[in-house]
Amino acid sequence: MERIKAYRQAHGMTQREFGKRLGGTQGAVSHWEKGEQISLKHLPKVAIMLNVPIAELIHEQLRAA
Repeated sequence: MERIKAYRQAHGMTQREFGKRLGGTQGAVSHWEKGEQISLKHLPKVAIMLNVPIAELIHEQLRAA
Protein backbone atom coordinates (compact mmCIF):
# COMPACT_ATOMS: atom_id res chain seq x y z
CA MET A 1 0.00 0.00 0.00
CA GLU A 2 1.73 3.10 -1.26
CA ARG A 3 -0.09 5.24 1.28
CA ILE A 4 1.69 3.54 4.18
CA LYS A 5 5.08 3.87 2.53
CA ALA A 6 4.51 7.55 1.70
CA TYR A 7 3.38 8.33 5.25
CA ARG A 8 6.27 6.45 6.80
CA GLN A 9 8.85 8.14 4.58
CA ALA A 10 7.30 11.59 5.03
CA HIS A 11 7.68 11.16 8.79
CA GLY A 12 11.25 9.86 8.51
CA MET A 13 10.45 6.42 9.92
CA THR A 14 11.98 3.13 8.97
CA GLN A 15 9.74 0.12 8.48
CA ARG A 16 10.95 -1.12 11.85
CA GLU A 17 10.03 2.13 13.62
CA PHE A 18 6.60 2.25 11.98
CA GLY A 19 5.95 -1.36 12.91
CA LYS A 20 7.04 -0.77 16.49
CA ARG A 21 4.61 2.14 16.84
CA LEU A 22 1.82 -0.16 15.73
CA GLY A 23 2.88 -3.08 17.87
CA GLY A 24 3.91 -4.98 14.75
CA THR A 25 7.12 -5.86 12.99
CA GLN A 26 9.26 -4.57 10.14
CA GLY A 27 8.23 -7.64 8.18
CA ALA A 28 4.54 -6.81 8.53
CA VAL A 29 5.10 -3.25 7.32
CA SER A 30 7.09 -4.56 4.36
CA HIS A 31 4.22 -6.87 3.42
CA TRP A 32 1.66 -4.05 3.71
CA GLU A 33 3.76 -1.79 1.51
CA LYS A 34 3.88 -4.56 -1.09
CA GLY A 35 0.08 -4.71 -1.10
CA GLU A 36 -0.65 -7.55 1.29
CA GLN A 37 -3.65 -7.10 3.56
CA ILE A 38 -3.31 -5.40 6.90
CA SER A 39 -4.46 -7.62 9.74
CA LEU A 40 -7.62 -6.64 11.57
CA LYS A 41 -5.49 -6.28 14.69
CA HIS A 42 -3.44 -3.47 13.12
CA LEU A 43 -6.04 -1.87 10.86
CA PRO A 44 -7.44 0.63 13.43
CA LYS A 45 -3.97 1.81 14.44
CA VAL A 46 -2.87 2.23 10.81
CA ALA A 47 -6.01 4.24 10.08
CA ILE A 48 -5.34 6.52 13.03
CA MET A 49 -1.69 7.06 12.06
CA LEU A 50 -2.64 7.82 8.46
CA ASN A 51 -5.62 9.91 9.57
CA VAL A 52 -8.03 8.07 7.28
CA PRO A 53 -11.25 6.14 7.96
CA ILE A 54 -10.86 2.39 8.40
CA ALA A 55 -13.41 1.91 5.62
CA GLU A 56 -11.12 3.71 3.20
CA LEU A 57 -8.23 1.37 3.99
CA ILE A 58 -10.48 -1.68 3.60
CA HIS A 59 -11.77 -0.38 0.28
CA GLU A 60 -8.20 0.24 -0.91
CA GLN A 61 -7.21 -3.30 0.09
CA LEU A 62 -10.21 -4.80 -1.71
CA ARG A 63 -9.33 -2.93 -4.91
CA ALA A 64 -5.78 -4.29 -4.72
CA ALA A 65 -6.94 -7.88 -4.22
